[in-house]
Amino acid sequence: MSTITLANRVDQSPRRVLPDLTEPALASLSKAELLAMIDALRSAPRNRVSMKVSEKGCLSLYGLNTRGIHLYASQWERILDQADVIRAFIAANPTLARKS
Repeated sequence: MSTITLANRVDQSPRRVLPDLTEPALASLSKAELLAMIDALRSAPRNRVSMKVSEKGCLSLYGLNTRGIHLYASQWERILDQADVIRAFIAANPTLARKS
């Protein structure tokens, strides 16, 4: 059975998103098998972070909140260069910086 996969992801590893419903092999599956597929898709972890590049060249990060975070590569590099400072700030302000 083939699947629809996400393109332009940073790690470029294929990720199963949805079964290809146009494939005739799905018509031969039993109701129990189809329900098992639905349960497997529903139980898949939803907190996984994923990325894609938009048509405008913006790198979008998904999985942290309801909407993606969209920044250009130079902006991501500026943030990543400050990772140690951000971690230190969070550690110094545990009551102000919630864990979500």
